[in-house]
Amino acid sequence: MITTYAIITIFLVSIIVNFNLVQALAYTVHYDVKEYRITKIPTVCAIKPNDSQSSEDRIKRMMAETSYAVGEWKVKLQGGQDRKTMQLWDINYLEKNSENDDISMCDVVIQFFRKPTSPDLLLKALGTTRYEPSTSQSFIDIFYLQIILCQKSDNYYVYTFPCYGNDMTTTNQIGTTVRHEFGHALGLGHFYSDDPDVTYQWSKTGADAPSIMVPFDYNNPSLIHIQTIDIEKIHSIYGPNGFLTFSKQVTEGKDADSSKSPTLVVIPSLTIYTNPSYQFGDHLSITFEVSELTGDPITFQIVDESGKKSQPISIQITKLKTEITAPGQFDSTIYKPGTYHIDAEYSGTKASVIFTLTDSGKIVIPQWIKNLGRWWSEGTISDKDFASGIQYMIKEKIIKIPIEQKSSEKKEVQIPQWIKNNAGWWAKDLISDSDFAQGLQYLVRTGIITV
Repeated sequence: MITTYAIITIFLVSIIVNFNLVQALAYTVHYDVKEYRITKIPTVCAIKPNDSQSSEDRIKRMMAETSYAVGEWKVKLQGGQDRKTMQLWDINYLEKNSENDDISMCDVVIQFFRKPTSPDLLLKALGTTRYEPSTSQSFIDIFYLQIILCQKSDNYYVYTFPCYGNDMTTTNQIGTTVRHEFGHALGLGHFYSDDPDVTYQWSKTGADAPSIMVPFDYNNPSLIHIQTIDIEKIHSIYGPNGFLTFSKQVTEGKDADSSKSPTLVVIPSLTIYTNPSYQFGDHLSITFEVSELTGDPITFQIVDESGKKSQPISIQITKLKTEITAPGQFDSTIYKPGTYHIDAEYSGTKASVIFTLTDSGKIVIPQWIKNLGRWWSEGTISDKDFASGIQYMIKEKIIKIPIEQKSSEKKEVQIPQWIKNNAGWWAKDLISDSDFAQGLQYLVRTGIITV
């Protein structure tokens, strides 16, 4: 779209003079468009930087501002729409804790760097966006070191020049840069005038810039906002089918007459909730919330910090909100303390949530060991077999229990009946791991089981 603005100054002179003045001060505005397009409900992943030179608080604020900036695009694109149309402009946002995290499910990846590595971008670029055709992903790089004025002098002059400081720039500037670069990821080019002086003034003066896509510098980020013209431009690019306009599902539904509207296939939204932290002995609880029931199952995996994934788990849902709780506890034979992702997919929509697992020192016996206790309490295996199994698990630290000083006297393996009763109760969840561990401790202390 090309919009023509005219700065008209009225003088009490002839009409011909006024006409010539308007012509002399007229300028044309251009709003460029990129070639690439979002082809589905996008998942945006922001990767938390590993920067020991910046405080954790500043990094948290930068990540929060990034989430808010992406969220503002979503809110404004969905503004004034009915419920079903709003889904077509949905944007999923995930925060990744490491650059080593899996980003294959991310359509837009936001990364943070102290400053550019390319000499051509030093002191010139606050952010860049590039599209990778092989993966259909956009990569946004945000450079967050503050640009300041430095000085040096010789015997005759003092020179002032821009340079990078040691501190992170303001969250306001980071947010503005993210909004601008995310506009590029959506397919927007720059908003500019054919008069360079006008474009320059938009980035310098005290008035709000007419578009978030105005090329700007570090002087006035607070004056650059997502404007109505930006939202209208996105709506005009994608049309009434939103981000699904260029998806395979929609384009395959077109009639032979390409002038007709494509068949709309609504991809539902998916949101995942879980507790932010767990300890060994806790049960994982997950809530899945979807906007539509499509008949498809939700498939999810648990991913650790190294990128290792669990086997995919599929659950069939019959409600818009589904809560599940894992039957087994977190235990150290399967999980290690650290940060985990739950990555899920439902009818073409992907979502993820993060939780941490910590070791509080609580006595936790793996769920699968209860089979051993049940078999022994029922007489399926002997005292000796049970003792050998427990001895092995203590030596291998599968079972971690506090071991007191034990007798060195060797005894025949004959376990008291009350401990066998405990094993049966424990297998039926009638007593806790700690209670059962006290019985095992007794076996070690009295020398029935030697370690």
